[in-house]
Amino acid sequence: MNEENLARPLILKKTDDIFYFSLISHGETGADWIQKFKEKKCYLDNNIKNFLLTEFKPLTPATKIELAILNGKLFKNGNRSTLELDQFAIENNLSKTNLECGLLAWEALSTIDFGHMDVLWIVIFHDISIKISKTNFETDSLITLFRNEKIGLSVKPKDENSQWGNLGGYGYQKTN
Repeated sequence: MNEENLARPLILKKTDDIFYFSLISHGETGADWIQKFKEKKCYLDNNIKNFLLTEFKPLTPATKIELAILNGKLFKNGNRSTLELDQFAIENNLSKTNLECGLLAWEALSTIDFGHMDVLWIVIFHDISIKISKTNFETDSLITLFRNEKIGLSVKPKDENSQWGNLGGYGYQKTN
């Protein structure tokens, strides 16, 4: 079995417009992740690079994470603010995850997976603060995985009032 197959997520189930995946940590360091992005010629936001080199703590190898991706179309009334997505997650036994989950999702989910989920991007709601260089403060932030003309990972400040489109997916960790 080659390494490419080891990274592929197992779709555990799909209910309504929520997709559940199983991801497994390999214990890569921040420098390992930066090298992976470089080798695949994929975009990696400088703020994430800095965090990976200075503060990133990898999970123990073989740690399993269940990731839930909420399709934006799940919210038919257009209520897709960060606050409303977080509330929906809590009500459905989902929680914010860690940066490694976002990295594992970037590595494992293909353009075909994005197509099956009918999303153009995925925002990972995580539990850390990443210093964003254009500001002088550390802020809660959101990691965005995108698979359009420029495949990669970016970070943006979290704003509870941000409105999200129905073409996106929103990632949380399954808690029970």
